[in-house]
Amino acid sequence: MIPLDVVREQREYIADMLQPGIARAYGVITSADIIEMVLQSEMDMWGIFERKQEPEQDADTLTVLALICTQIMTYRAGKKALRISFLSGKGMNRWLHLISVLEDFGREHDCGTLEIHGRKGWGRMLPDYPELYRVFRKEL
Repeated sequence: MIPLDVVREQREYIADMLQPGIARAYGVITSADIIEMVLQSEMDMWGIFERKQEPEQDADTLTVLALICTQIMTYRAGKKALRISFLSGKGMNRWLHLISVLEDFGREHDCGTLEIHGRKGWGRMLPDYPELYRVFRKEL
């Protein structure tokens, strides 16, 4: 999980990283909305990073592959779920196995399920996550 002080310090960089996902969000959320929700502890933000050694610099560089926003939902019936509410990233085939970290986090917080709110491509990537419903929308 990305600490709140890092979200504050890296706000502009994070906003840029969120843009590819925002572009597919049908105008219902902005990067500023997401960052504010994280800073208000309404969502948690997770980062997936790739470390590359730069031989000419004697140092490693970190590249952000994905940012994932989660929320713990408590339904009126008392059930709890960890929900992936937003994701923006690249190279999913290189890091999707790390979803187990989120599953463990959900278990540690007494969540009975992990839900993903996203496009239908998730079904191909995660065949052990059945599709429960679809959202239909018409502009008015």
